[in-house]
Amino acid sequence: MQKIFLLFLALSLAAPTATAQAGDRAQTNARLAAAQARLAQMTTEEKVGQVFLISFQGSSAQEGSRIVRLIQEKHIGGVVLRKDNDNFTGPENTIGVLKELVTDLQAAAQMVENQESYAPLLVAITQNGYLDVDGQILHGVTNLPNLMTIGASWKTEQASAVGSVLGSELEALGINMLIGPSLDVLDIIHTEGRDDLGVKTFGGNPYWVGKLGKAYIEGVQAGSANRVAVIATHFPGSGSSDRQPDEEIATVRKSLDQLMRVELAPFFNVTKIDQGHIGVVDGLLLSHIRYQGFQGNIRSSTKPISFDPVAVEQIMNLPELSPWRKMGGLIVSDDLGSESIRKFVDPLNTGFDARQVARSALMAGNDLLYMGNILATGDEDNYSTVVRTIDYFVQKYEEDSAFHNRVDEAVLKILQMKMKLYPSFDSADVMTSHNQLEAVGKAQATVMEIAQSAVTLISPEMEDLNTVLPDPPGANDRIVFISNEQTTAQCSSCPVETDFPAARLMNSIIRLYGSGAGDPIPASHLTAYSYENLRMVLEQADRTEDILVSLNAATWIIFSFAEFGAERVEATTYKRLFDERPDLVRNKKLIGLAFNAPYFLDSTDISKLTAYYALYSNTPEFYEIASRVVMQELTPSGKLPVSVPGIGYDLVYVLSPDPTQMIPLVIETPVEIDEPQAPPLAGYSQPLLYKAGDTIPIKAGVIVDHNGNPVPDGTLVRFIIDTRSTSGSVEQLEARTIDGFARVMYVIPSIGSLQLSVTADPAFISQILRLDITDTGGVVTSFEPTPIPVSSDIATPTEASPSPTPESKVIQLHKQGKVAFWDWLLANILIVGFCLGLSYFTHNHLSAKWNFLTILFSGAGGYAGYLWAALGLPGSKSPLNEVASGQILILVGIGLVCGFGSGFLFYWWKTRK
Repeated sequence: MQKIFLLFLALSLAAPTATAQAGDRAQTNARLAAAQARLAQMTTEEKVGQVFLISFQGSSAQEGSRIVRLIQEKHIGGVVLRKDNDNFTGPENTIGVLKELVTDLQAAAQMVENQESYAPLLVAITQNGYLDVDGQILHGVTNLPNLMTIGASWKTEQASAVGSVLGSELEALGINMLIGPSLDVLDIIHTEGRDDLGVKTFGGNPYWVGKLGKAYIEGVQAGSANRVAVIATHFPGSGSSDRQPDEEIATVRKSLDQLMRVELAPFFNVTKIDQGHIGVVDGLLLSHIRYQGFQGNIRSSTKPISFDPVAVEQIMNLPELSPWRKMGGLIVSDDLGSESIRKFVDPLNTGFDARQVARSALMAGNDLLYMGNILATGDEDNYSTVVRTIDYFVQKYEEDSAFHNRVDEAVLKILQMKMKLYPSFDSADVMTSHNQLEAVGKAQATVMEIAQSAVTLISPEMEDLNTVLPDPPGANDRIVFISNEQTTAQCSSCPVETDFPAARLMNSIIRLYGSGAGDPIPASHLTAYSYENLRMVLEQADRTEDILVSLNAATWIIFSFAEFGAERVEATTYKRLFDERPDLVRNKKLIGLAFNAPYFLDSTDISKLTAYYALYSNTPEFYEIASRVVMQELTPSGKLPVSVPGIGYDLVYVLSPDPTQMIPLVIETPVEIDEPQAPPLAGYSQPLLYKAGDTIPIKAGVIVDHNGNPVPDGTLVRFIIDTRSTSGSVEQLEARTIDGFARVMYVIPSIGSLQLSVTADPAFISQILRLDITDTGGVVTSFEPTPIPVSSDIATPTEASPSPTPESKVIQLHKQGKVAFWDWLLANILIVGFCLGLSYFTHNHLSAKWNFLTILFSGAGGYAGYLWAALGLPGSKSPLNEVASGQILILVGIGLVCGFGSGFLFYWWKTRK
């Protein structure tokens, strides 16, 4: 019976996966055949052009323009839209002009003589968040939160929701390739002096970065109806690098094992094709970084991995990536025109050969070459460099068989990806969007929901917040808002736009809590200044009277931190304020709001703030949420997705099993197999009968972390099988969690009693299963042990609290101002012991009469001290607390000494007389 059950279990779990794999494999094989047929129809020029992803200047694609000539004459595979190349206009009608541009680009690609060799154009963009350095479209689209905001919510459904909005809006605009999201793991925090990923990553744990990244990708795919290709960055992971990859070639000094467990883990999650193509990326952007784990000892001459064919082959042959690569997975080069590549290839600035750079990148394993704004030495402009490079590739294709084969291999993968977007390459299908342009920019409700879920209290602890901030700002308070000013523009000829968080936050509070509110805050009591204004105060510059008056009168000062660059001027000015003008902040409520990464302030900086919150993003919705948090209308519910050294917040510890939980432990039953979401069967109304030799499937979980979420996959769980009642031994089996569950199979060895429990360090409490096996079999019974209270502090690990003892009752009596039986007993032991000791030392020096009288005086003094404490006379209450027993004994001891002294003085007086 048990073998049949286990076979049913295996088949029922494997069947859906096998069906999905078979369907996807058939589609992939069909695409491969179609791509091979299309490749055979292409000329050399058409094949070579497909491997180029170029950028261009301007927001139009008129007949005869340079970009149209590149598309029609050089047959380029795709373009990348960038605001620094003026591909957008604004602020009015940004998306209307953009839609027209994309339509014209695709129309140019369709103007080919041989329709059998036609391939749609890839139109790519990076769009990670509003006003983020990688955000390209500033107007007309929904201002989406950045990736760390999603990480702070810890909700895959919200990651999917953001991805869905982005996918639907890009598809409506005709954009069919997203360079993102970033799957970098921010496990090393650079708080000062170095630039890092900041809010451009989901967080600092590889499991959650992969989980949220996969949900985000699923959202993009669903929102775009699978018409936007997703290229995840920055493979194989740049979270541990100490500089931006577009500025200088960074080095990650980690072993292969470390890279596999941290950097590569999220990429493994989104290239896993064993359960279908949902949430699987179309391509990976290969970063310009050197990795010691793949490339050995790093020297100045060591190539970045994007130019190292041996390292690329090694990493692509990993069992986690090889199936994805064979099924058409695309590798896209990072920007070949970046400053980091120029510095590496031409450190002395003697001559930069773009043709050799592009060739090396292709031969290293990159399929699609992102040329960026590449400019070779001697060329007039980027257009000239791209044309010369393509012509060189055409020549090499005809002369070099290895190069010829490598181009064909790359183009085949590019065509396969394009066929996923447009299966028939039908021109009408390419030009028609499934989403309406009128719906673009209308998803503010989604952003507001995420903002509310993500806002995080950094300091103090939640239980202390009401103590330090018992009331919100009121009508009589005066509030000063301070922030930096940020400027941006949609294009070089577009008007410069200033983002002033202090003013935006102030206006949000006026709108929500101003004249229309029940207890309005007068607008005249609110003022906003920049950190530049504050710096002028510190340097005693002229024209600072207004800010000095406001700061001196303020009862609240709200500091906003929204800077993203390495030169964090606002943090520097903030530090100077406390060092140089402490009088301006004394006796005021000081609030910090991080609209960026939450770790830039150190512990001393944070300690000066009354409260410190993380908002992560700076869209209008986040200013409204910040206003509601400041006014104590909203309680922060987000959790920090990265370690924050300034408060001792260690993400590794936070994501370990919560020691206060009781881990569920069940024997999996046929009902659970048929309905995986069904709850465990308590008591088992139809229990299975187990016999010696049977194999039982044991499941532990869900095991949760300190945030209440399932622990990361791979968490070690130990199953403890106690057979001491029969064999006298304890057996231990180990398993790793998947989605918060751990499973093992156990063979019942013989007749007798078994007791099953489970631990996941530091969680040691679980349900207990008991199985009594007789000749006729046995059933499982379950019970729960009494949990041992443990500390719930997540900032630093603590040991479990001891079990309650009788002493707790004594403490309760002390708090009521009463003495306990233990106090009376200890006092008697001290008095009797003192008197016996006194008798031993004085019996050879005093007569029996005086020896007795001295002991009598001492004992009377001791009991007088006890009564003094018991009656609560002056000096005995301080007040009674956990050390009250010691206090009582001290008073008894004082009484004994005073009694002995009185007896000795009486003896001296009598004998002298």
